[in-house]
Amino acid sequence: MKKFLPLILLSIFVLTGCEFALDKASAVVFFSSSLITKETFKPDIIEENFKTGELINYCVYSKEPFATSEGRIQIIKKEAKARVLGYSVYQANDIILNPSKNCYTGSFTIYSEGFYLLRVFTKNSPEQPIAQKTFWVSE
Repeated sequence: MKKFLPLILLSIFVLTGCEFALDKASAVVFFSSSLITKETFKPDIIEENFKTGELINYCVYSKEPFATSEGRIQIIKKEAKARVLGYSVYQANDIILNPSKNCYTGSFTIYSEGFYLLRVFTKNSPEQPIAQKTFWVSE
């Protein structure tokens, strides 16, 4: 029984931490190889695997309208030789958000294989992303 107590406490800690992390996320990200608009969006067009050189469309959807007009999209690549925990910034772009809307769409292309993470920040939360989503790029 003494061996299970630390395991149970660790499980409770992890599950509680995950629940609080989900509460902080105020937006979600969707990826697709086809254009994403309110009219064309369907759950079956959501993708997470792409080919190198393929145009990757994304949509950041927020529960409420964006609280600021400035934001940043950051793409991070998982690399075995990176200095910090195996991740390096692949691309970062500043974006203009419409404070009266709760949706932002864009696209990008990646030419090298790997596991990536797209993170979305606003001017109001430059350290804490409002949304993040992982995806794969392969040949």
